Amino acid sequence: MMGVHGNGLTHLLWMNTQNPRSTVIEFFYPGGFAEDYEFTSRALGIRHYGVWDDQVFTSPDIPPVAYPDGFQGNEIPLSKSIRNIARVVLTTSWKGSSRLDCSATVGRKAKSR
Repeated sequence: MMGVHGNGLTHLLWMNTQNPRSTVIEFFYPGGFAEDYEFTSRALGIRHYGVWDDQVFTSPDIPPVAYPDGFQGNEIPLSKSIRNIARVVLTTSWKGSSRLDCSATVGRKAKSR
């Protein structure tokens, strides 16, 4: 499941927790973080990734809770390719760094299947 931070992410409650590839990718306003869906995902055994533009983070290396100006607004700037970020997150081993650098994939065209 992929979406911007907001109430729509509560749908993660109905995800298949038996599938080891179940993943939530949550887009945040840059510098902002709320642990609501990260905590819920982790409690259900679902991997959660937070995204600030081209920076991706996951437990245990998550930022502190922060609500900067603009966090509660109507826009989350995403200047990088969401498709490439999702591809990096979903193809990265679960046993690795909890911070991923997606900048190497930005600008490269993904192969069509």
